[in-house]
Amino acid sequence: MVAVRERAFATGVVSLNYAEAGTGAPLMLLHGGSVRWQHLAHLVDELADQWHVYAPDLRGHGKSSHAPRRYRLSDYADDIVALLERLTGRADVFGHSLGAQVAIVAAARRPELFRALAIGDTPLSASTLRPGLLQARPRLRVWRDLAATDRALDEIADALREMRVDFEGRSGRAEDLMTKDSTWFPFMAECLHDLDSTMLDAVIEFEEMHAGYEARRLLPQITCPILLIQADPAHGGSLSDEDVASARSLLQGLRVARIDGVGHSAYPSKIASVLRDFFSGSGV
Repeated sequence: MVAVRERAFATGVVSLNYAEAGTGAPLMLLHGGSVRWQHLAHLVDELADQWHVYAPDLRGHGKSSHAPRRYRLSDYADDIVALLERLTGRADVFGHSLGAQVAIVAAARRPELFRALAIGDTPLSASTLRPGLLQARPRLRVWRDLAATDRALDEIADALREMRVDFEGRSGRAEDLMTKDSTWFPFMAECLHDLDSTMLDAVIEFEEMHAGYEARRLLPQITCPILLIQADPAHGGSLSDEDVASARSLLQGLRVARIDGVGHSAYPSKIASVLRDFFSGSGV
């Protein structure tokens, strides 16, 4: 295990907690919605031998400060641009899910700060993102309510075990799909305990948070090499074949990797070698 340091960075609007490890060229990892940087901890550990890795908690998540009702993608992008400007300069960036959406917006706004961008299993436009989030609203409302309470961690974990979820292409009671002793339950309980519940209000309400998120407008503004990493749609992956085809029509030289047999939630644990190849310049 590499030595990981956690530090705080003040943007002038929020205080961002971030993990830092390794030496070498800068690489920033952006986690998905409702979790925290530790969801990508294995990537920090595996990539810090070659890169100086930075892994922030997005605003409202983990140890970063809350910003009630200020959770638009453009707000998150402001934070990441500030981090890149002050901490790293030009960097390689990987984002998963919400983190990928934020990275796309930031890279379109400030392309000179991105050496290469890996987009991890997220729809590329509000129009293709909306159906999945509408379907997920019942789960998101439960998470929102758990995040808004002062329940003990074990009580939150028990509530998560009883939820009906979609996991790796299957639907059912979470405990039955993942086993009662899955480490996901205590981990997610801690994430929700620290999460600003109004962040999930923004996701549920959708329109304001995702205003302007449109591949045809944003992707052509990005000047660095781009890799799309697609989880398996048959196992609950979020990046559709249609979105991939649309991105190919917009970008010459786009690279695509697909992780077969793995869904959206589990796939970050399977992509270290893909990121290493892409960011080291050997391609996919």
